[in-house]
Amino acid sequence: MKHSKIVFIILFISLIAFFVIGHTVESQLINKLAIVSAIGVDMDEDQYVVSVQVISPSSDQKGASEELGAVVHKEKGRTITEAFRKLNTSISRTLFFDDTDILIIQDQLLETKGITDITDYLIINPIVSSNIEILVSKDVTANTILRTVTPVQKVSAIRIKEIVENNELNAGTSFKMYPSNVQNDLLNNIKQTSLPYITIQGDIEKGLKKENIEEYSPSTIFKLSGMAVFKEDKLIDFLDDKESMIYSMFQKKINRTLLTVTCPNEEDKFVGLNVTDLDSKITFEESTKPSFTVDVSVEGEIRESQCSKSVGYPNLEKIQKHYEAEMKKEIEQLITKSKELNSDFIGFGKSIYLSKPKKWNELAKNWDQKYKDSTVKVNVDVIIPLTGDSMSNVSP
Repeated sequence: MKHSKIVFIILFISLIAFFVIGHTVESQLINKLAIVSAIGVDMDEDQYVVSVQVISPSSDQKGASEELGAVVHKEKGRTITEAFRKLNTSISRTLFFDDTDILIIQDQLLETKGITDITDYLIINPIVSSNIEILVSKDVTANTILRTVTPVQKVSAIRIKEIVENNELNAGTSFKMYPSNVQNDLLNNIKQTSLPYITIQGDIEKGLKKENIEEYSPSTIFKLSGMAVFKEDKLIDFLDDKESMIYSMFQKKINRTLLTVTCPNEEDKFVGLNVTDLDSKITFEESTKPSFTVDVSVEGEIRESQCSKSVGYPNLEKIQKHYEAEMKKEIEQLITKSKELNSDFIGFGKSIYLSKPKKWNELAKNWDQKYKDSTVKVNVDVIIPLTGDSMSNVSP
């Protein structure tokens, strides 16, 4: 019995020592790491400028509310690897990328150098997470975005990640893209790739100061505006909110969104449809030149109406037809834009590849011209459940 007690005491002491020593070792390891929350890549002349946003160790501690959430370091290099090597010579801790969520790439760089070198680096390099989200910075450097002081979150990378998630869930004008998605688009060459783009709204210089978050309405905020589209590996244009929503629909990335159109016969009044279900299908039809039929089905509820007439029967049918006509026009405009840009980012070629791969092998050699010459018929079907015959029945 006495022997059992001694064994128990030894085991208990050993267990405590294990946790204490383990915690001490873990703390020592963490204190030697610089946890990178985001990476930015810009260009200066012909060199890469790599920025890393490193989380400040003291920013989360109690009583450290005045501390900035992160510090941004940057270095130049002829290659991305060279820039990272220089960073390691100027930072006292080992860069740790396991928790890196965001990669922002400057628009100017993507227009001139392209994205291939960057995605190749990310795919090959095992220290960077494959789940890192890629965004394009529009009209501002990635370094500036990472240095912008933001409300709600001390670390701008966390704020950006939240904005992207919220947009994908509730607005449908952009969606997450990872290195593997981009590389698959580039390698398969059956659809041009795209990336969400972010910019800064307001006074850029003021956004770099802590005073930006000391007001009820910050002077400078991030704006996630839509999707940037590519031709092969180079950035060629930006889609606005409406265009990006239609594009997201083709990619089946919309969870829900809001569609607003003018009331029938009332150009100065509007009605808003909360989309609860949206589906699209591209059908390829063989003929002397490529022909497609796009079928779109939309279901939703009216959330707001400024129309002078009620949203009940028989006016509801007119509103549905108005939605169908408006959406058809916007789809056709996006298709026309993609042809003018000579970039099949929507995925008409991909629809042939998936349904008739042998036919795609014939068309792929000169697809740019054949896509320009193709015909596309668009059908839109909008279903709005009957909401009643008075404005009081409109959901708040």
